[in-house]
Amino acid sequence: MKTEQRIADIRRKGEEEIAATKARVDRDVQRVEESARRTEAQRKEREDLRARLEEEWSMSDHPKRDTLWNKAWEHGHSSGLSGVRYWYEDLIELAK
Repeated sequence: MKTEQRIADIRRKGEEEIAATKARVDRDVQRVEESARRTEAQRKEREDLRARLEEEWSMSDHPKRDTLWNKAWEHGHSSGLSGVRYWYEDLIELAK
């Protein structure tokens, strides 16, 4: 009986560890999926801002549009998209 009880205890403990590991993995997967959704939403916002600025300032076909965007992003992104807009509008005269 002692051996059977010990085997049952080991089996139960193993099942508990498996359940705990599964719960941790599920939480990790949830965090990664949420992070991916946020990243995709931020990328979309960034692309939308760029398209609006290029249209607003007639830069869609300008040969320096990428350089302008990259400089505005470099200087402004730490302040958010409004910072990027500020730098884009500040630098636009250099591109025209």
